[in-house]
Amino acid sequence: MTRRLLLFVLVMVVTFCAGLYTGIRLYYALLFGQVVLLLFAVASVYYTVFKFNYLQSFSPLIVKKGETVQLNMQLFNDHAFPFPHVTVVYDTLDTLFSGGEVRKELDLAPHEKVDVGEEMVCRYRGQYTVGLRRIVAQDAMRLVRVDYDMTKLYYYKPCELVIYPRIAELGALPFPMVEMDGQSRQSPKASDELTTPFDTRAYQQGDPLKTIHWKLSARKRELVTKQYDIPMRPHTLLYIDAAAHGFEGLTAIELEDMACETATAICRCVLAHMLPLEMIFYNEGRQSVAGATLHDFAAFHAALAYMTFHDREKMADVLAQEQALLARAGGILLVTCRMDEELFNRLILLAGSGITATVFFITPAVDPDSKASHALLELRRYGVKSVQITPRDSVEKKAGELL
Repeated sequence: MTRRLLLFVLVMVVTFCAGLYTGIRLYYALLFGQVVLLLFAVASVYYTVFKFNYLQSFSPLIVKKGETVQLNMQLFNDHAFPFPHVTVVYDTLDTLFSGGEVRKELDLAPHEKVDVGEEMVCRYRGQYTVGLRRIVAQDAMRLVRVDYDMTKLYYYKPCELVIYPRIAELGALPFPMVEMDGQSRQSPKASDELTTPFDTRAYQQGDPLKTIHWKLSARKRELVTKQYDIPMRPHTLLYIDAAAHGFEGLTAIELEDMACETATAICRCVLAHMLPLEMIFYNEGRQSVAGATLHDFAAFHAALAYMTFHDREKMADVLAQEQALLARAGGILLVTCRMDEELFNRLILLAGSGITATVFFITPAVDPDSKASHALLELRRYGVKSVQITPRDSVEKKAGELL
């Protein structure tokens, strides 16, 4: 109950008492008018709540970390009755992290539309629900105030913003050694050397002219590209540890953001070298994305944007289940926010069986005396390359430490 409403009710009580004490009909007429006015105030407020219309959208629709996005809200009054004193309450990216909210008060005349815009900086990768959340409606005299949760309306549609990870360009990575014909060879590079074609496919933008099958293209009346065997192309596996890591709040958001940014940089680097890559993670079951060229990068990027870190499957158990696949792969790359004893022992077993592994450990801060730091140091003695990355580090510089 607002202060004005309390005062108004007090005046009604005084009027009623005066009517009873004096018997003058004028007091009863005033009381009747006050009751009608109060009922009209209540009706107008709820009319505003249930007739209020809005649209909200983002511009641009696809955004990466570090870019800005515009939240556009259009508030409508499509009726002949005005909406006085409407306060819209909505969330932005900053308020989600700080726990606050944005409030803007406006008056909507009959058949009026008001545009509200909010520019937001995309600081972290992930999925966020922003936009209109509540409206506070008041009548013209500010007697009645209703704070209504818009999410309870049947036509409410949440505004979901998906922020893609930042794309960091890595010059090189320690690609696994590949044994071919009994000989150990160095990490493969992208090559223009052509061998016997084994298949054809539709032309894709960026294919060199010398790979086009001109005779078949003329026969089909569309460009067809030859696919060639590229020597020394190992099957690289990238595992993302999407299990619950135990961190909360902004620390968890920063770690998950850096984990996905690191994985994005790895995917782009591997695909730029035209190496077959399969990214595997567990989100309510096994999920994977595979590709061999930069044309496939968009699928990896989208999967990392939508990835959540709440799975129950520990990475040590995942690697144990994937043992048969690991044995056939050229090597594995692992991005994790948690280095426990089980994962440490599993990586030691993999190294002992000849499986090359590289670990990217995402941590809030590097502590040389921590158990994780000692574990990574011990892994290096077994040939497992590793690097610790914090949310304040540059992925490009940290990846260079592995070379």
